[in-house]
Amino acid sequence: MSKKESAFVSAVVYSSGNSEQLLPFVIDLFGEMKKHFVNCEIVLVDNCNPNMDIIKNTLTSKISANDSITIVHMSEVQGL
Repeated sequence: MSKKESAFVSAVVYSSGNSEQLLPFVIDLFGEMKKHFVNCEIVLVDNCNPNMDIIKNTLTSKISANDSITIVHMSEVQGL
């Protein structure tokens, strides 16, 4: 097995409202990051996505409390 990188890596994911694809993408991305890096985080920008509570609850149940996924709530649509 290869050695994990010790650098801290952050991935910023922009939610454009496609909730059914967002959840599996974030879970897969986090799994890949944990394979290759000792320390990593995902910052999920919700861009006023109305389904973010469902995604947040599902992520909480699938990912350990020690893992870092932060959801940044935007009060209005900002775009890229």
